[in-house]
Amino acid sequence: MMDATSILKRWEIADTYRQANAGVWRQIAQHADPLKRNLGFDGPKSMLLEISGAANVFDSTMQNAGTVYGAGVMSWMTPSGSKWFAYDAPFSLRRDEAVKKWYSECTDIAHELLSGTNFYNEVHNVWIDDGHYGTTVLMIEEDAEKGARFEALPVGSYAVLENQFGEVDTLFRIHRLSARNAAEKFGADKLPAKVRKKLGDSSKQDDEDEYLHYISPRDERDPGKIDAENMPWASVWLFKEEKLVVRESGFIHRPFVCHRYKKWTQTPYGHSPGMTALFDARQLNLMQQYLDTLVEKTVTPPVVVPARYDGIIDLGAGGISYEYEKGDLRHWQNPGNYMVGEDRTVFRASQINRAYHVDLFQTLAGVPVGKQMTAAEVFQRQQDQLPLFHPTFARKNHEMVEPVIQAWFGILLGAGVFPPAPDVLMVGQTPTGGPVIPRPSIVYTSRIAMRFRSLNNEAFGRTFEMLAPLVLTVPSILDNFNFDESARGIARNLGYPEDWLVTVNERDAKRQQAAADEARAMAEAGALEEAEVASKFQR
Repeated sequence: MMDATSILKRWEIADTYRQANAGVWRQIAQHADPLKRNLGFDGPKSMLLEISGAANVFDSTMQNAGTVYGAGVMSWMTPSGSKWFAYDAPFSLRRDEAVKKWYSECTDIAHELLSGTNFYNEVHNVWIDDGHYGTTVLMIEEDAEKGARFEALPVGSYAVLENQFGEVDTLFRIHRLSARNAAEKFGADKLPAKVRKKLGDSSKQDDEDEYLHYISPRDERDPGKIDAENMPWASVWLFKEEKLVVRESGFIHRPFVCHRYKKWTQTPYGHSPGMTALFDARQLNLMQQYLDTLVEKTVTPPVVVPARYDGIIDLGAGGISYEYEKGDLRHWQNPGNYMVGEDRTVFRASQINRAYHVDLFQTLAGVPVGKQMTAAEVFQRQQDQLPLFHPTFARKNHEMVEPVIQAWFGILLGAGVFPPAPDVLMVGQTPTGGPVIPRPSIVYTSRIAMRFRSLNNEAFGRTFEMLAPLVLTVPSILDNFNFDESARGIARNLGYPEDWLVTVNERDAKRQQAAADEARAMAEAGALEEAEVASKFQR
C-alpha cells in the first residue's frame, strides 16, 4: 500500500503552486467569467455561482472573446460533425496495405463511437478554460456502456505536478463527501471511526469531510500483474485529516490529460490569452464605467439649484420646476467627450480580441464582421495570422489531442470493438490475454490542420511561379523536385480523401504496365517495319 505521508507531502508542494496561480485566475474570472470569482478556494462554496461577482463588470469584451476562442478551437480542431483525426500505421509498416486498411477501419469506428460519448460537450469547456486560464485537465475513465466518460475539471479544483521532462503526470483533487456518500463509495469498514460515527447519527450522515484523490505513475509494481496495487497508474483516496488511505486502485491507461496554452515559468501551470488581456480588460472595464456615467449624466444631467430655493425639482423628461424666489435653475456643465473615451475602448477591445485570436477565427470563418475584403485579401489575412496560432496549436496536439485519441484507441482495442488486426501487428499479449499492438501514428485532418498544410501548397505554387522563366531555358532544373510526392502532398493538404488516391504500389504497377505496353507496341511496330523492309527486298 502506498504511503499516505509521502502523498500528502507531494500534495503540499502541488497546492503551493496552485494557490500561487489562484489569485490571477480570480482576477481573470472577474472579467471573463464573473460567476466563478471563487476559483481555487476549497470548501463547499468554492465553486458556487456568485452572481454578486458581476456587480462591478461593465464590459463583456473578454467574455465574448473567450466564447469565440472556445468555439473557434472546437470548430476548427475538434469538430463533432467531421473527421479531425485518423489513425495510421507506424512508420515501419506504412507500405503494408493490409495494415493501412485496418487502421483506416479503426479510424471510422473510433469517430463513430466517440460521437456517442460526452467528449464533445466536455472538450468545449476545456477550450474555453484554455483561453481564459491557460491550464486545463480532462479526465478519461472507461465506461462499460459507452467506452469512456470524459470530464473537464474546473480550473482551481485540482493541483498538478510535472515529471523531469516538464510533462504533467500527477493529479490531485479535493473532494468533499458526506459520510453516507463516502460509505457508498469506499465501504464503511474503510472509513475512520470519526466518519463511521456519523453514519449512526441520521442528523450527521450528510456532514461533509475532505478526501484527497491522488493519481500518478506507480514507481514500484509487478508488470506481470494487473491487480489494484500493480497497475501502471496509481489511484489513491485519502482521508486528509487522519492521513488514512481509504482506497487504493489504479488504471491501465493514464486517466487524465493536462494541457497548457503556453508555458514559460517554472510552475506546472500555463500562461493564457486571458493573462495577456487582463491589463487591457481592467482598463476597458474602467473606461466603460466612465462612459456609462457620462451617458447617464448627459441623459439626466445634474442640476444647479440656488441656495435658497425650496421648490420641487422635477428631473423627469419635460419636467417643470417652479421657483418661489428669484434665482435660476440650470444644468451643471458636462465637459466630457464621449468620442475620445470610445476611441480608447475600441483600442483596448482590439487588444483583448488579438490576445484571444478572435480575428483569426473570424477570418477563417469568412470575412470579419464589419469589413469588406476580397477572397485574396481574406486568404492573405489568414496566412498572416495562422503562424501566431501555430505554437499553441502544436502544444494542443501534443498535450491534449494526441493523448486523448491514443487513450481512446487503447480503450476500444481492449474492448474488442476493432476488427481482427493483421498478424504483422501482433507483437504480444497483455496479462489478460488481449492483443498488444504498436501505437498508431496520428494524422490530424481538422480544418485548421489543413490550413497549416496549405502553406506548403502556397510555397509550391510560388516556387514554380518564380522558376517558370528558367524552366524554358534550363529544363533540367526540374530534376530537383519529386513531383510524385508533391502531387500527393498537395492533394492531402487540400483535404482530398485518402481513399481516392491510389496507393504507391498501385501507381508503380500502372506505370510498369504502361511501360511494358509501350515497349511491346514499339517492338511490334519495329517487327512490322522490318517485315515491310524484308518484303521490299524480296520483290
